[in-house]
Amino acid sequence: MSGNGASISKYVDFAGENVSAFFGKAGKAIKSFGPGIFLVGANIGVGSVTTMTTSGAQYGMNLLWALLLSCVFTGIMITVSSKVTLVNGETVLAAFNKHIGKWIGAYLVISIVFTEFFSCVGQFGVIGQATAALVGIDFIWATLFWCVLVFVLMFFGTYERYENWMLVIVTIFGLAFIIDAFLVAPSISEVASGLVPSIPADGGAMIAAAMVGTTLSGATFVMRSYTLKGKNWTPSDFKHEKKDAILSAGMMAVLSVAVMACAAGTFALGTKIDNAIQMAEPLAQMMPQGFALAGKWLFVIGVIGAGISTIFSIILITSWPVFDFFGKEWKADSKYFRIMILAVCAAGMYMPLFHQKPVSLIVLAQALMTPIMPVLAIGLLYITNSKKIMGKHTNKWPLNVGLGLTAVFSVYTMVLFIQSFF
Repeated sequence: MSGNGASISKYVDFAGENVSAFFGKAGKAIKSFGPGIFLVGANIGVGSVTTMTTSGAQYGMNLLWALLLSCVFTGIMITVSSKVTLVNGETVLAAFNKHIGKWIGAYLVISIVFTEFFSCVGQFGVIGQATAALVGIDFIWATLFWCVLVFVLMFFGTYERYENWMLVIVTIFGLAFIIDAFLVAPSISEVASGLVPSIPADGGAMIAAAMVGTTLSGATFVMRSYTLKGKNWTPSDFKHEKKDAILSAGMMAVLSVAVMACAAGTFALGTKIDNAIQMAEPLAQMMPQGFALAGKWLFVIGVIGAGISTIFSIILITSWPVFDFFGKEWKADSKYFRIMILAVCAAGMYMPLFHQKPVSLIVLAQALMTPIMPVLAIGLLYITNSKKIMGKHTNKWPLNVGLGLTAVFSVYTMVLFIQSFF
């Protein structure tokens, strides 16, 4: 995958050159944290919003402990996965193939493609559902519009310009939730109770697994190595990488907690979320009297923006490992990449054609990511402690403790996911 760094770099740079020009000096600061911003953009989307809203509406802040722990462990995993690429110039997948075995690499590729594919199908369903409610057209036609548009934009390589617009929309959407969290914030006692580990009955295990799956996502850490490779970072960037990792995990935590708090402070405990319009209630509640409809519209537009942004990211981050595993150079105009685009966009019609609920599929897709993490965490624990592989850059004991706890937590959430079926 020697030539992929330059190809991938232009897709990572949406958080670089263009943002810098748009925001001036502040943009230059954002540009220096390009990989971190890309990571947040890929991680915080409709999947996260759906899962956090569902958790807040059904269980209040009871699962806050799981969310915060997953954000802490996310920061650790970002640092460790980055270390492999900075030291050896290898992607995480290439390191697993070379130092552990191709069968593990194959497991990671298949798992990531499988889970992200289903997540993408759910994302199309949510934005189709939201568009249908917003403009008053049939669910099928609304979803078809977005499937065709995504295919055309990605087929002809116009991703960067569109992603920049989506970055602005999602930023507005995120700020709205943060403001809303302060306006409809749950009580201090409710927040404090959420710091005590417990799993609510009636579906709590599945939601907890989904929350961890969407935050502590194996696909995110595999993708991280490609973005660093695209930026040509080296061991001299270790300090900068740590700041970038803290920024990423911190932003994920703030946005995710804000969404959960909005739902917990607005919905009656035990409310089940079935569609995108229902998720708009928190934002509608914060609007002045007479502007509730405008609040819903703003939320729905934000959901559409987040959904499209995430779909683009999913298509990219599932294609990179596939090309990497087979030793092919990734190119935006590759016929194989375009076949992948067509397959994902065609599958996006599944929800409306078969009258399925996209919210349920997204929650399931996030939970399905939990079996990836134990393999990734344990594998990285071995690789980053091998002097033969890492030389003088092997882990110090604090990082090993953190990575070990991450592995244990990953196994625990995987068990929760399996138990949710019994």
